[in-house]
Amino acid sequence: MHVRFGYSPLRTFLSVLALLCLLMVAACSTARRTDVPDQPSDDDPLRDLAAYEDFDPSEYEDSMPLLAGELAHDVPDVLMASVADDSLRVARRLAGFRIQIHSSLDKEAAVAAEEEVRSWWRSIDEEDRPEGLFDDGIPVYLRFYQPYYRVRVGDFAARDLAEQALRLMQREFPRAFIAVDTVTVQD
Repeated sequence: MHVRFGYSPLRTFLSVLALLCLLMVAACSTARRTDVPDQPSDDDPLRDLAAYEDFDPSEYEDSMPLLAGELAHDVPDVLMASVADDSLRVARRLAGFRIQIHSSLDKEAAVAAEEEVRSWWRSIDEEDRPEGLFDDGIPVYLRFYQPYYRVRVGDFAARDLAEQALRLMQREFPRAFIAVDTVTVQD
C-alpha cells in the first residue's frame, strides 16, 4: 500500500492556525517586568506648574456694575405681565372625544348630515348656547374611515365636556354618541 502526501487545504489551515496560536502565547508571556508607579514622584516637572505659569488674574477682576435708573430689557410686555394672550395659545393633538352624528357608506348623505349640523348650530340663538361650548364656532369633521363616512363634532379633551355637548345635540340628533378620537385642543 502506497500513501501519498500532497497539498491539503485543511492541513495548511491547521498549520497556520497552530502557528498563530504559538505566536500569541509567546507574545503574552514576557520575562520582563513592568513597574508602574502608583503616584508621580516629587521631582516630576509637570507636578509643579507654577514655575511655568505667567497668567496674572488681578488684571481681570470682576466687580458688580452700579445700576443707575431702571433696568432696560427687550422682553415683550406680554411676557413680562405673565398673562396668556389668546394669540399665544398652543394647539396640541391628543386622545380625546368627539360626538358622532352620522355614519354611512354614502358620501352625499354624509355631506348632507354635515351641513345639517352646521345649519342646526346657526339656528340656535347665542343666548341659548351653553357657555364655553363651541365659543369659536362648531367644529364639524367629515372623515372617511374605511368603509364609512363619519360626521363628528367637537374637540373634547375631557369626557365630561363631551357629555354636556352630547345632551344638547341628542335633542336634534337622537342617535348621536360619544366617540374616542384624536383631537386638537388649544392650551
